[in-house]
Amino acid sequence: EGLLGEFITTAFVFLFMEAMADGAVAAGMPRSQAYTFAAQAVMGSAKLMLESNTSSAALNRHVKEVYGIEDYHSASAAIVSELIAKFQAAARR
Repeated sequence: EGLLGEFITTAFVFLFMEAMADGAVAAGMPRSQAYTFAAQAVMGSAKLMLESNTSSAALNRHVKEVYGIEDYHSASAAIVSELIAKFQAAARR
């Protein structure tokens, strides 16, 4: 479970980063810059979570409140549910 879980989670993080980069490219950012943007966003977010000893859910709520980010709850819930199901299916293999 240890190594399998690490590989699965790494693959999902890269998938998320690719989606972030694709979105940035669609908004006009050059691809090489978009990859750097996505990597820095993930690295900075992970560092904040680890150093603050705060859950990702709490940090997500805080960022939304501070910056007035609109809550796309139904879309977020669907994405999270799908990722959980995919992770569970991959872990069973």
